Amino acid sequence: MKGTIVPMWATCAAALLACHPRDAPPATAAAPTPFADSVAAAVALLRNDVTLGAWLEAHPEDSLKLFDRPVRQPNAYGPGPFEFADWCARAKHDRRLAYFYPPTFTAGAELPPSAPADHQRVRREGCKLGLLLMTTAESDSARGDTAAVDLQRALQQRFGAAPVGAGGLSRYWSGTLAWQAGGLGFAVAFSRDSGVEYEAEEEGGPEELVRYGDDQRGLVAVTYRLHPGIADREFAHLDEDDEWPQQDAVAVVRLGAAAAGVADTQAIIRLALRLKRFADDKQRHAERKIPNDSLFAVLEAWIAAARALPGPARGAALFAADALLDYGHNRLDAFSFGREADSSARVRLMALGARFTWSHYDIVDYIYTRSWRQEARGLEPGGVVADSLFSAEVEHPGVCASPDTVIQEVTRYLTSPRPVAMQTRAHLALGRAYADKLLGRAPGDAAARAAEHYRAALRLGRGTPLEAVAWREAWRVSAGLLPVRLRFYCSSGD
Repeated sequence: MKGTIVPMWATCAAALLACHPRDAPPATAAAPTPFADSVAAAVALLRNDVTLGAWLEAHPEDSLKLFDRPVRQPNAYGPGPFEFADWCARAKHDRRLAYFYPPTFTAGAELPPSAPADHQRVRREGCKLGLLLMTTAESDSARGDTAAVDLQRALQQRFGAAPVGAGGLSRYWSGTLAWQAGGLGFAVAFSRDSGVEYEAEEEGGPEELVRYGDDQRGLVAVTYRLHPGIADREFAHLDEDDEWPQQDAVAVVRLGAAAAGVADTQAIIRLALRLKRFADDKQRHAERKIPNDSLFAVLEAWIAAARALPGPARGAALFAADALLDYGHNRLDAFSFGREADSSARVRLMALGARFTWSHYDIVDYIYTRSWRQEARGLEPGGVVADSLFSAEVEHPGVCASPDTVIQEVTRYLTSPRPVAMQTRAHLALGRAYADKLLGRAPGDAAARAAEHYRAALRLGRGTPLEAVAWREAWRVSAGLLPVRLRFYCSSGD
């Protein structure tokens, strides 16, 4: 592998191009420039499986940085630089950045050792070159935009082109041109991205200069292997788990009502269906509210019946009530509870056991705290209700779920026999919670525990879609890398 790389970036272009006569420009090509030749050399490197170890051996002058994300909370929208996706290491020299990516998953693949002593070897052998970003000095935007067009023409004459949208590229770039050719992606632009931005810790407070990335000012060129997440704006702002969609509130009400064994379930199901119709029509009938009395009549009768049930059945009934109230109040604003602290509507619900708190996060209002769901969890309903509670509490936890809380809840969930599919999801959740602890000040043995549970999820999930998910996340832990996504956290709302 070492022989495929030459030591100095500035002198490698001619040799690499000579090795690839099929890439030579045709007679009608635009006159080549040194920068275009450097980008062409990058293409030659990307077409070889260059490992991180081989690169560092050939480029000892490079500085190395392991994966890090300036914006770690999934709902905290950052300044919008170019998205490099799930890279594992970056080598930098002057105005050239080389990004390396984890190996591609193959069915049945085993994991490398995860002991700390193995981390560096795993990275150097497993991470492969996937993206090169180069800039050349240019301060004038008009000249920069023109140079981007000229560079695009020169590169497309060498390598071909299939235009793609440039929407996922940096908002600091102008004249952005993006295309694909020969299994690679290309982007050229004039960049004003200095890698810093003035930010205030709180709204209206003093602003300070905060660095979120590298200085990329000038004519910028990116070449990369096609890889999920690269140049994808949404990748930076993932929130809900992709594997399991949010549970339908009507289905949860039906599930809880059936498991509770309450004689009359029609009223609560009818109200849930009415809420669904309200949700479907909300864009056209935003002024329509469902009368509070409709909700009170149903919930007062339902909670009264629930309180007479034995523990697990009562838990199922409360789970149904929770889904109904949360769906209609927090998500749909289908009811009018008012914002005053002594709202009669809210007081009436609190008498039934519902709890509310004042929130200035996203919605400035009193919000339902999911108190019935928390009570239901403590009553330990079994079967599909327990599985549904697990999904709601762990896989869709809302705005506040610390790793330690998730670890405690999932560990308790696993103390009872569960279907293999649910065991797999539970161990995956534990692996993610321990991986999130790696971002804390005192992670302790979090890496070892994350690896343990990821391996359990991988073993149980072989032959299912979760095999690939568990393997990719476990590989990062085995390589001593931070998780790509922070899943369990609390936001203060500041």
